[in-house]
Amino acid sequence: MPLEFIRNITSTGRLGMWRIEETVDELVEKTLLSEKEKNQIASLKTERIKTQKLATRALLGEMLGKEFVLEYDKNGKPHLAGNAFKISISHSNELVAVMLDEEHETGVDIQKITPKVDNIKHKFLSNKELENSSKSNLFEQLHVYWGAKEALYKVYGRKELIFKVEIRIEDFEYKNQGEITGHIEKKDYKNSWKLGYENLNDYMLVYVLHPIDY
Repeated sequence: MPLEFIRNITSTGRLGMWRIEETVDELVEKTLLSEKEKNQIASLKTERIKTQKLATRALLGEMLGKEFVLEYDKNGKPHLAGNAFKISISHSNELVAVMLDEEHETGVDIQKITPKVDNIKHKFLSNKELENSSKSNLFEQLHVYWGAKEALYKVYGRKELIFKVEIRIEDFEYKNQGEITGHIEKKDYKNSWKLGYENLNDYMLVYVLHPIDY
C-alpha cells in the first residue's frame, strides 16, 4: 500500500508518509477534489508534480479521516481552513511527508541523500557548523543540517531567513536516527525547537518535535 505510515510523535503532533506508486488518474480516484482543485492539478506542468500534489491530499485524507480544505498564504505556507491542526508538507521524488500539530507551528523536510549536498554546504552552514560536520557519514549529516533548517524555515513561515546566519543547529553526533536542537535568531525574533531525524533507506526525514524555552 502506498501509505508508508502514520504515527504520533508527540502528544500533539502526527507524522505521515506516502510512497507514490499510482498514476495521476489512480490518485484522482482516491482523492475528493473540488472542481477548482481539479483545475489546479490539471494546470501543473509535470506528471511528477501532479502525483506529488495528489498524494499529499490522499495522505491528508488518511491522517484527518474527514474532508478538508488545503490553502496556502501569500508566503506559500499551507493551512487547513477551519481546522485546528498546523501543517507542513514536503516531498522528494516518490515520497511525500506531512506533519500535523494541534498546538504548535510545525515543519517537516524529506530529501534524497546525495553527495551533491557537499557542493552547496557553504550556502546553508555557518563556519562553526562546517567545523562540526563529521568526516564519517558526512553526506548524511549534511542532509540532517539541511533538512532541519528547511523544517525551521517552514515553522517561521515568513521567508526572509538567511540559512547560514539566522538558523543555527547545535552540534550533534550523527546516528541513523536521533534528536537535535535548532534555533532561529533574528533581530526581532528568537525561538528554539527540538527536532527529530531518521535515515529512511537513502532519504533523510527531519521534523519538528516541539518548541523549547530559549
